[in-house]
Amino acid sequence: WWDLPNAYLLNVGLDACSPIPANAGKYMSSDGGVNWSRIDTGLTWETGWSDCPHARGIPDGGVANALSGKGEYWVTSQFVWRYTAGKFTNAFSTNVGPGRWLTTGIDNAVPVCIADAQSAGTLYAGYYDLGLWRTQDGGVSWMMINPSLPGWNGFGGNASCVVADSARPGVLWAAIGESSKAPYMFRVYRSTDSGGSWGQISTGLPLTAFLYGLSMDRLSPVATRKLWVTANGALYYSTDDGGTWQPASTGGGLPTTGHLVT
Repeated sequence: WWDLPNAYLLNVGLDACSPIPANAGKYMSSDGGVNWSRIDTGLTWETGWSDCPHARGIPDGGVANALSGKGEYWVTSQFVWRYTAGKFTNAFSTNVGPGRWLTTGIDNAVPVCIADAQSAGTLYAGYYDLGLWRTQDGGVSWMMINPSLPGWNGFGGNASCVVADSARPGVLWAAIGESSKAPYMFRVYRSTDSGGSWGQISTGLPLTAFLYGLSMDRLSPVATRKLWVTANGALYYSTDDGGTWQPASTGGGLPTTGHLVT
């Protein structure tokens, strides 16, 4: 980009990590691009809650240019960065308390799932890696509400689906991957306080399975909701609010493997 009279460029590929390679960092040309000098190695640039290779992905140039044409911003599918005080710093969130965040920008692409509690502007959103988030003001602000998962150090989870029970304020279920690497151990969790605390309710479900398509039968008894979910493509159901699960595919007519997503 140009910031007259100088030109600048960044090399922030996945290799721009420790040890910093000689071709990484920020460069400047004062003669129209004929000669370049390295003015910042990138050694002090932040990496957020991630590690360097994952944090420094391929920049989304169009998004960054829309924010500014002078190179102050660097945007990837995970993070928004801002060049200030001689380095790139995180511009994607503001810390508002231990283990809780208020989002102010792009956070790890887009939500995978969303649920409307139909109560006072409360919605829930699930992301891969970032896990579960909640808003109680119609989307103006968001808070992370993940259960404590050792594989994510308490700050994430692969949330593939979330369901809110509008008949019982604060009751919701979510399918979350407990591990950040294979085998991806997805489990079903239930909360009765809008995600403030969680209990794992996966009896009868296979452990090393991807869980998708979690849904609730809204005509079932409120205290013993009937729920459905797919585990590695096979359909399972619960008739006791998610306490126990059994396969629905054993009687014939449904595939037991594949890609069911209810």
